[in-house]
Amino acid sequence: MSNFENALSEGRDLVAAARRGELESVRAREAEIQALEEVLNLGSSVLLVGPDGVGKSSVIHGLAQRWRDGERPIIELSTTSFMAGTKYLGEWQSKVTAIAEQAQAAGAVLYIPDVWNLPKTGRTDKNDNNLLDALKPALTSKRV
Repeated sequence: MSNFENALSEGRDLVAAARRGELESVRAREAEIQALEEVLNLGSSVLLVGPDGVGKSSVIHGLAQRWRDGERPIIELSTTSFMAGTKYLGEWQSKVTAIAEQAQAAGAVLYIPDVWNLPKTGRTDKNDNNLLDALKPALTSKRV
């Protein structure tokens, strides 16, 4: 049994959190939530950008609330959670692959709130491999 068979469980399912009433209600973001949902339903990736406090997380939380009666999860994973539990060469890359495969199988949306860390995470002084490069095949093929 692989250490990464349930890699998505390390994240937080925002749709399940919405079902439990754990997310704050979202106001005045309907147009942004609708646009996000439309793009995701086309199988495309989305990058929400803007300074702290403009409502990027609110848009994601609003989508989770909209989807609370469905089966499609939104999994919040920080760059740290991708690396958690890995220590050997190649182990985090295997975990990233497992996460991407599980997300695809579940039809899940991966929400990475600290996306700016993707190009740095995983790099060492002896190796330039990083989390962004590891996720790139799944993103460009629209599997995730």
